[in-house]
Amino acid sequence: MFHSGPCSHCHGTGYATKDGEALPLEDLIAMISARRNEWRQRYYQLLHTPGVREAAEAHAERQRAKAHDQAMGYGMGKYSGD
Repeated sequence: MFHSGPCSHCHGTGYATKDGEALPLEDLIAMISARRNEWRQRYYQLLHTPGVREAAEAHAERQRAKAHDQAMGYGMGKYSGD
């Protein structure tokens, strides 16, 4: 059977033991924290790669310019067709 919401068996994380049982919450918290720390470390390493920070800033500037071009009127409100 397919579910449209998060799995209550794995607490919506996708992590389970090898036999498919739900992990205890204490173990789950430790696993998610370790995963978060791994992703943070990769993010910081990526930002220290030459040229990446400049490319990210250029992309953000293009997005701001695009939003400014699409904005209309007082307070940068978007036209909604009303």
